[in-house]
Amino acid sequence: MVTGHRPRASSPAVSWRVADCVAGHANPADPATSVHRLRPGDIRVVAALGDSVTTGWAAGASRLSAPGTDYRGASWSGGGGRSALTLPNILRHFSPGLAARLVRRLRRHPRIDVARHWKLVTIMIGGNDICQSCAAGDAQLPRTFVNLVPVVDMGEVRRLVRGYQRSLARLVASGRYDTRRDFTVVVQPFTLGAVLPRRPRSGLTDTRFVAVDCFHPSRSGQELMALMLWNNMVTPVAAKSTDGREAWRGFKCPSPAYPFLGTYRNWRHGG
Repeated sequence: MVTGHRPRASSPAVSWRVADCVAGHANPADPATSVHRLRPGDIRVVAALGDSVTTGWAAGASRLSAPGTDYRGASWSGGGGRSALTLPNILRHFSPGLAARLVRRLRRHPRIDVARHWKLVTIMIGGNDICQSCAAGDAQLPRTFVNLVPVVDMGEVRRLVRGYQRSLARLVASGRYDTRRDFTVVVQPFTLGAVLPRRPRSGLTDTRFVAVDCFHPSRSGQELMALMLWNNMVTPVAAKSTDGREAWRGFKCPSPAYPFLGTYRNWRHGG
């Protein structure tokens, strides 16, 4: 955990009660053999790839003169800071032996069996690179579920952002990443129309969810993004939220009737 800057004392708490979830745990007698029947508890490794939003830049800064620090423990998609609401910390409830790693370190880590362990990789890249061309990669790790999170619409580059979002959706919907039982890519669309919560009395946007630079998420903003991502993951593809508003109402548990992470194939064909 980075020290030296105190988070804003008035930061709102984001509600999550993962301890209430009874479904989604791994069953040692029935381990997942298909990514389309993957439970949260089957995940053994979490990795994240992205830009400064992913690294938690300025999330804990308390003054504009000194925001330039990565608060990686608070990162919504890859952080593991004590008591922080992050995707890895949510998953630890279902999978106590979880390891969080950067993508480039997965193959080299001695405790990670790339061929056997189920991996969850969250990718959100585009905010800092939207004006650069990119090529879609075909490298596919075995036993891997990939969350592809579209870049947030930043107003002045709206046309480019919308084109980027549409391209991601077309790429994934093509079925290019659904040719194997042990690998898939799912667009988690909560950023497409994401809006910040409003203060109850005034109705104004609650700026406590953004860092002091008014661009990056604060600690509370990182937690809200983690909750939005998680809720999207445990929701069937056809019902995923595109604005994240359901996260304002709290944490969503996996369904006891169908406790698998939502994919395009298990939505259409039952896995």
